[in-house]
Amino acid sequence: MNLSDSITSRLHKIITSGQSNATDRLNISLRLLAKWRSVLIQNTILKDSGTEVLQGPFEGLKFIKASSEGCHIAKLIGCYEQPIHQYIKEAINFKYKYVINIGCAEGYYAVGLALKMPDTVVIAHDIDEAARHSCDELALKNG
Repeated sequence: MNLSDSITSRLHKIITSGQSNATDRLNISLRLLAKWRSVLIQNTILKDSGTEVLQGPFEGLKFIKASSEGCHIAKLIGCYEQPIHQYIKEAINFKYKYVINIGCAEGYYAVGLALKMPDTVVIAHDIDEAARHSCDELALKNG
């Protein structure tokens, strides 16, 4: 079953379930469709541009195909947490000797900073084993 068929089937079950009122079923349906659309956009970006971050403070970061935390699409196009980009750029320009990232998830910030600050020692940790694995993968991918 492809993604479209799977979503259609799930949507049909939600609408016909009768387990909640019509407003709740509509909200659940709209949330499902929004997630589906997000996956379609993400897959299009991955197909057309690959996993390299396109702009922003970590432009050029060779990213991974899925994020542990946060919006993956925003990371790929370079607008993730855009309001703090100025502070990230200031940190990069300051040339810190060490950066410690606790709760690093897949390493977007840790590896992004390490890439842009090659003379800085970046230490990253997460309690989630899968996140640590993803961070290691991202670090290796970016040298």
